[in-house]
Amino acid sequence: IMNVIVKLRLKLLNHVKRKYKNTSYHFKRNFIQSNFHGVDIDESAVEITKLRLWLSLIVDEIDFSNTEPLPNLEFKIIYQR
Repeated sequence: IMNVIVKLRLKLLNHVKRKYKNTSYHFKRNFIQSNFHGVDIDESAVEITKLRLWLSLIVDEIDFSNTEPLPNLEFKIIYQR
């Protein structure tokens, strides 16, 4: 779903007045920060999820000097016994 939303936002760029942070990276980062919540009973699954989210951000990025750190996901994706 995240990739579909990012593609739609990129197509709508010509119709909005926002002039900054209009990249796939920033749209994905915003989506992860605002919409992801999860609980898992497997601690390694939680860590893998965080890693995959980070990789999904970086995979489309060309210039790594403009990247911002991944939002703090410690309270959004948690391990619970």
